[in-house]
Amino acid sequence: MNVDAQMMQAPIVLVPVKDSRRAALRTIVAFAAVSQGIGFCGQGMSPVLIAGLQQGWALSPAMAGVVETIELIATALFAAWLSSLTIKASPRKLALVGVGIAAACQVLSSFAGGVAALIVLRLIVGLGAAACVYAGNVVLSANREPDKLYGHSSAISAIAFTAFVPVLVYFSTLTGGRGAFATVGIWMLVLVPFILLLPMTTAPTLQKVDADKATGAFSPKMLLVTVPIFLFTVFSTGLWAFAGNVATSSGVTPTLFGLSISVGTAISVIFAWAAALMGTRFGRLFPLGLGIAIMTLSSIVFLVVKEPAPFVISFVLLQGMNTFMLPFIFGLCSAIDRTGKLATAGSSALLVAAAISPAMTGWLIEVAGYIFLCFALATSYAISFLAFYSSSKFLRTNLRDER
Repeated sequence: MNVDAQMMQAPIVLVPVKDSRRAALRTIVAFAAVSQGIGFCGQGMSPVLIAGLQQGWALSPAMAGVVETIELIATALFAAWLSSLTIKASPRKLALVGVGIAAACQVLSSFAGGVAALIVLRLIVGLGAAACVYAGNVVLSANREPDKLYGHSSAISAIAFTAFVPVLVYFSTLTGGRGAFATVGIWMLVLVPFILLLPMTTAPTLQKVDADKATGAFSPKMLLVTVPIFLFTVFSTGLWAFAGNVATSSGVTPTLFGLSISVGTAISVIFAWAAALMGTRFGRLFPLGLGIAIMTLSSIVFLVVKEPAPFVISFVLLQGMNTFMLPFIFGLCSAIDRTGKLATAGSSALLVAAAISPAMTGWLIEVAGYIFLCFALATSYAISFLAFYSSSKFLRTNLRDER
């Protein structure tokens, strides 16, 4: 029996079993579209969108970063707000409303005349994306095997993003940067048929939950999961943001750096599928502990060893292990709270961390240097694992459904 199973208490959640492989595939594709394809689109496409802001509106790099940061934080805050409400709409209806709002404001953003109008539209895009994040997390948390669902959908969305980014870059360049947002809006509309695969069942009937399962804001279970997600993301994203600087100082050529990103993307897809195939066979704490250990060592090599080969190996591992760990992190959130509120809080923590990470990491490097950054990173990762370990005691899942 795995570590998580040993910690399980009396069963109080009844999660429907998905016996049909076709139904499981529909859920995977729908979750990939609504959560990662739309909800987290701003995070995944931010480098191209920031470049579009600079080119199309003649914004400084700092101001362009602020505009995109506003969207990410708005998504995080609106998602947390939605999860605090009692919403009777089905995940499908909620996601369709969200994608309609987000897609419309994406297109309108391309025609915004000034920065003020652009910021207002980005805030509304955040609201639409937040609705999709919450709808996806309701489905994820109601699933019998959320780790596998998240892993498979991560692999699918990574492949889809890899195919879409060159298209986005092409139309952004063709339109002088302003067309980037409209292109993303069209991308969101293309995903609507996949959103129609989401269940029509309303959130309260997706699973049977006792009254004491509600996860309140700032409750122990909320903090024990959201804080480590924030700490983990703020450093893993920060390393990604400054990878180009580290590559230059390590003597890595632009060609080799681009190749390392391509290989890292391919490895990420493989690692996401590996996480999906592994599932909870060894529990969640073992893969989380293994991932944190590898990421800590890889991060130290990445920052300290100034040679091309160690840089490429560590950079590829960092990309792959990040994708490998996320299914288990959000699987843990879903197992602790089957309503989707905790997974949504985790998504909000991830988005906020991703938004502030470049500025925070850059400040640490400038003030204290790479050695102190290694120390801060290792400490934060250790705290994250201890928090994940402690949060396992909140697992109260029906043991019969986990078999």
